[in-house]
Amino acid sequence: MPLESKSWRKPGERLASQCSAALVCGFLTNRCLDCGIPTEVAHILSISYDAELLKTRKLLLEYRGHNVTSAEGFAEAFRICGDPNTNFDLIVLGHSIPHQDKRAMIQHCVHICSCPVLALLRENEPPVEEATRSVPPDPSTLLGAVQEILSEAPSLR
Repeated sequence: MPLESKSWRKPGERLASQCSAALVCGFLTNRCLDCGIPTEVAHILSISYDAELLKTRKLLLEYRGHNVTSAEGFAEAFRICGDPNTNFDLIVLGHSIPHQDKRAMIQHCVHICSCPVLALLRENEPPVEEATRSVPPDPSTLLGAVQEILSEAPSLR
């Protein structure tokens, strides 16, 4: 079912997830190379305590075709989440954020934004129970987790 309410998609435009080739070619581009249909694109809030990691994650997610808003730290994330004119499909919490801060951010941001949360984990860090999913921060795992969460999210169906 197309997402007609999302501003980055034209009304009535199909998603490439409806195309059999999307699983193969839609992973690295925002269009299916077989049929040209847009893959699932989301508005993602990326939060980190490390400015350089935040920039790198933004570039990676934008290369995949997503719209990314970055927040460096607690205060900026809360300010952005509190904007009533901004809606997010996913929140990504960077691995530079301490475990307890991730839990606090999830409690606050999910209450306001009402969207899934992907927590990136440091080595040997336990999964964040409040997160929709917790994964290591490597690029392929991050992109795969984003794609899986977005394909399962009710707002993107």
